Amino acid sequence: MNGDADVLPGAPARSRGASPGRVLLVAGALALALFGGLLLVFTPSLEGRPGLQTLWVLASLVLLKLPLLLLVWWVIVRRRSRATPPWSRETTDAFLARAREGVARAREGRAPAVDLADLRREVWAATAHADPAAAQQLVDLALEIDRIARHGPLTGRGAGEHVAAVGGRSPAP
Repeated sequence: MNGDADVLPGAPARSRGASPGRVLLVAGALALALFGGLLLVFTPSLEGRPGLQTLWVLASLVLLKLPLLLLVWWVIVRRRSRATPPWSRETTDAFLARAREGVARAREGRAPAVDLADLRREVWAATAHADPAAAQQLVDLALEIDRIARHGPLTGRGAGEHVAAVGGRSPAP
């Protein structure tokens, strides 16, 4: 029940560190931007040639701004591509089945508190990605996990004792 793969079934694994290609891309963009800024320093040396001076400044500004704009564009596109699409009905059903198994283990007292906390976190996170038709089932499951976490498993108690333990009323006979 731990890890990103359990929380988002079918989602691509995310890189934990920066790849060398990414570092080189950012370093290259920053180097071009700094070089473009450095070229602006030499603009006064072209005094007396207004046409060449204008082209020099335009080329310097392009070298200054374009790499930074491309870098920002790249970051935006990567963030959009990382957005997870909604789960299919099959994926949602598979997650619900797995979560229900975990709740059944917790009800019987076979799940450690750490697993229960992880399961609760996963189920609440899944409500944002799951098929909308199953969202209410996920919320109900998460609330049941919260109840189990607060009041413990049902082992050794009857249904009436459990209702009284959680502060409710016993059903009328």
